[in-house]
Order: sequence, then structure tokens, then C-alpha cells
Amino acid sequence: LHVPAPLDIDAMKKAALYLVGENDYESFRGSQCTASHARRYLWHVGVEKHGILIEIDVRGNAFCLNMVRIMVGTLIEVGR
Repeated sequence: LHVPAPLDIDAMKKAALYLVGENDYESFRGSQCTASHARRYLWHVGVEKHGILIEIDVRGNAFCLNMVRIMVGTLIEVGR
């Protein structure tokens, strides 16, 4: 994904910490998701800058439809 605006990486890292843990991620799943629930456990959400690239690493026990995509979009909004 190309984002032409500069992003505040520190703010994104801070926001990513709120996504870690066992939570109901209902707000982060696509409208077409057919999973019976959105309770998931994320043990790592990392944001790292490598030159001009920003890597967002999400690790957990399972993901809902579009969950990571929506999380990344949210973190980008925080960074803006």
C-alpha cells in the first residue's frame, strides 16, 4: 500500500499496543465475515520502519475476514 503522506511511526507503535491481547475484534472484521464470533488472541502487533517502507506485523491465533487489513488501515489513520 502506498501512502504519500508522512506517518507518525511512534503514534502507530503506541496504538498497536492496544490491539494486543484477547479481545472481541468485532469492529475489525469485514461485513461478509461468517465466523461465529470475533473473539481472538493477538500476541504481537508490531510497527517497524525500514528505510522508506513500514512493516506491520500481526500475529495471533486466528483472524476474521479482513481483520488485519482493517487494523492496518486504522493504524495508518493514527499515523496521519
